[in-house]
Amino acid sequence: GAAVSPFGWPLIADDENRSVQILFTDGRLYSPGGLSTRTTTLNTSAPNAVYGTAQSVLSVAGSPATPQGSVQIADGGRPLASASLVQGSTTIALPTLSAGTHTLTATYAGDGLHPSTPATATILVSPAPVTASAAAATVSYGAPLPALTGTLSGVLPQDQNSVAAVFTANAPPMAPVGSYPITAALTGTASANYTLSSSANAGALTVVPAATTATVAPPPNAYATLPLQLTAHIASATSGTPTGTVKFFDAGNVIATAPLVNGSASAIELNPSGGNHTLSVTYSGDTNFRPSASANVIQAVNALPDFTVGVSGNSQQTVIAGSSATFGLTVGSQGGPFTGAITLSASGLPAGATASFSPPAVVPGASSAAVTMTVATRASTAHRAGHEPDLALAAIGATLLITMKRRRTLTRLLMVLLAAGLLGLTGCGARTATESVLPVQSFAIQVQATGTNLAGNVMVHTVSVTLGVE
Repeated sequence: GAAVSPFGWPLIADDENRSVQILFTDGRLYSPGGLSTRTTTLNTSAPNAVYGTAQSVLSVAGSPATPQGSVQIADGGRPLASASLVQGSTTIALPTLSAGTHTLTATYAGDGLHPSTPATATILVSPAPVTASAAAATVSYGAPLPALTGTLSGVLPQDQNSVAAVFTANAPPMAPVGSYPITAALTGTASANYTLSSSANAGALTVVPAATTATVAPPPNAYATLPLQLTAHIASATSGTPTGTVKFFDAGNVIATAPLVNGSASAIELNPSGGNHTLSVTYSGDTNFRPSASANVIQAVNALPDFTVGVSGNSQQTVIAGSSATFGLTVGSQGGPFTGAITLSASGLPAGATASFSPPAVVPGASSAAVTMTVATRASTAHRAGHEPDLALAAIGATLLITMKRRRTLTRLLMVLLAAGLLGLTGCGARTATESVLPVQSFAIQVQATGTNLAGNVMVHTVSVTLGVE
């Protein structure tokens, strides 16, 4: 009869001779008793290779016949791969064998007739070359560096998710305008199995000048003939502080050139004329910042603020000599807030009269200020002239009385006149019915207001009132 052994060898039974024989691959029959001298020899070689191309060539020789079965390769006890023998030999690819020196152990498992046997081999695996090519990038001065990208070629399919390139520019913080190379580095769990080189046409990081914004700031108020203070501000669209110079223009004409200090520049336009002025600035730019120009700003240049003085209420008053009269005055600004102190005085007063002002000085500012003028008259101003007819009348009456005693009728008349004259002398300045018909003396009083304007010029304005004194 015939059968197959667990190892695949054909078995032939000889019933007549009561024996069993094995048919080997050499075509010969062997009896089990003749297999006592079985031998197995395993030869393995692993030539040095680049990562991803390593392999081991194994051959197994034995007696009797050619061994069959499989061979396994291990690296330091870690199984790598196995393969079946074909005609006693096989080649095992080791694409995952990492870069470095390895001592491989090959083990023939045996085939039932040939015993198992091990063998060792040493292999040096070199890193595989890969090439990185950085993509060119551009950034404005002072802006954050962009994320740098590129390509990586040469990575084995088995490591596509285990190796990557990280691109970095060799540029310091706030790198000045210029070109900076981009370098690459490998990262990932399989990165040690590769050696990196950069492409000859790899891109670079280019830092370009940053954009700027120019603005001109005139003062809130401007007046003709007074210096016009102008300020320019130059701001970066990114970060950093521009340097260089700024030109100031009025209606397109250069009025000043000034250097930037901490992003600002100042200039003065002397003696500007009244009216609207079209102001602007231009920035020259520098190594790291682009030039820019401001929008036009319309600045109104007004006439210098002045003031006015006027009478509030009645401008004509009549008083009895020895009493006082009050006049209301208003001091106001004209053409803008008048911020200087204004004092007042009066001329054309009655003899012996005085004028006082409350308050003595005012600043009208953006509105107006009220002032009260008080004129105090002297009691003798009008009363002396009013009593002179009484004195004359009394003197005449006394003379007539002496020279014309004999005429009784005339005597009585003169006595009446004398009494009237004496009565007038004893009036002592009090207002009586007789005094109400006394003549009124009129005085034109001129009030003078004096102040200094923003240009330092003394400004004088006047207003008149009329004072009557009885």
